[in-house]
Amino acid sequence: MEGGTQNLGWARGARWYLLVVVLGAAAFAWNLFGAETPQPWRDEAATWWSTRRSVPELLSMLGSVDAVHGLYYLALRGWVPLFSDSLISLRAFSALGVAVGVALVMLVAVRIFGPVAALGAGLVYGVLPPLTWAATEARSYAWTAALSCAVALAFWWAHAGNSRARWVGYGAVVVLAVHGFVYNLLVLAAVAACLPWVQARHRLRATVASAAAALACLPFVALVASQSSQVRWLASYPVTAPDLTMGVFWGTMTTAQYAGSAVLLVALAVIANAWVRGWRRAALAYVAGWLLLPLGVIVALLPVAPLFHRRYLLICIPALALVLGVLVDRLAGLWLRLIVVTVVVALSLPGYQRSRDIDSKLSAWPAAEQLAALAHPRDGLYIVDHDVNALAWSFPDQVGGLVNLSEPLTDQWRSRELFPPSVPVANLADRLGDVQRVWVWSQAERVDDAVAAFAIEGFRQVDQVQAKDRYRTNLVLLERAQ
Repeated sequence: MEGGTQNLGWARGARWYLLVVVLGAAAFAWNLFGAETPQPWRDEAATWWSTRRSVPELLSMLGSVDAVHGLYYLALRGWVPLFSDSLISLRAFSALGVAVGVALVMLVAVRIFGPVAALGAGLVYGVLPPLTWAATEARSYAWTAALSCAVALAFWWAHAGNSRARWVGYGAVVVLAVHGFVYNLLVLAAVAACLPWVQARHRLRATVASAAAALACLPFVALVASQSSQVRWLASYPVTAPDLTMGVFWGTMTTAQYAGSAVLLVALAVIANAWVRGWRRAALAYVAGWLLLPLGVIVALLPVAPLFHRRYLLICIPALALVLGVLVDRLAGLWLRLIVVTVVVALSLPGYQRSRDIDSKLSAWPAAEQLAALAHPRDGLYIVDHDVNALAWSFPDQVGGLVNLSEPLTDQWRSRELFPPSVPVANLADRLGDVQRVWVWSQAERVDDAVAAFAIEGFRQVDQVQAKDRYRTNLVLLERAQ
């Protein structure tokens, strides 16, 4: 790679690594703050249900559903015994993913651009709206971004030594990252983008290692593709121009989208100028490719394979931090650099605040609140079909005093299904006991069959409430006939 103008000596010592740790810890604290406030939703319930399985049950389940998050679920097997399976604990694991991403992006940046760019990238990484959102989400997305950083670090580490062992290590990191989230395979586009500008003696080994890693990932990619029915809703997901050009990088807040995009355009212009001048062309091509090409591939596939969602493109957000880090590096003067970092932080604050609102997620919380206001202690609760909201875990204060009638009779579902199916009403005789009132929790179109089945068991409908949530939850009150 082309040489640079910065002295990296101090960035190889203990002080540099201490700074990396400090910024990572600060990012963890910043992203954990307020993370417990948003009410949980179904995707997070799926994560919690994954923790209720043994490893053999989990591996068996992944063969039929949710393989794309399998590595994340397995990682939680080490986290939950230490820190519990509470909502804040699972979200803290995501905040840790952002902190690890800060450290990794700084290690990448200091290697390919120098310490000033690394400091700038580390400062903005932990505040970028997609990542502050991911820190409040008990899903794999924060770690997905960190794994894409690991791929970049492994590539440039292998490039520096160019030994066979290092390229094998790089390939192994690629395989790990793709198994962490399959879209990380698109990060290899960044490698393709920079190959024309790396030294010729590195090019063949980089190409072979990347191709071998991609081939090794094909069985996993095929498994994930076989489960694509899980995301068939993407076919009707509204994809807008602002989403593709701004929302991916700057979240959903309009001010941040427009102002942040303006800052990004300035940064890309600075990068283009640096590239023309011959400054670190291979590294600049890698970062620009990492930022833009995965999105470009997804957009190109939209007519035949609707696979776009903002959260899936979190693999590109570390590249955004690096681009902004380069902008900080190329500016002359400390004050200009501080202004850029301050502007990015200020633009990110509205998204940070919004991601920590109580209703920021598509949650069943309003329905749980209405149920709590209407139910009596020891009322029965029957969830039609599947407990996709993990109600007892998600809303313990609201449903904790109710008798869960729909819990499966056996654990066999754990090896096959993501969510627990409700026991048929006809099999509830032993559970109904002294229960005099039952609340049926159901989607609107599924409630009638359950009410009819309870009628056979001696219960009659006395009330029905349309909950004020976005799932159109129906709450139907049944009483035992006298």
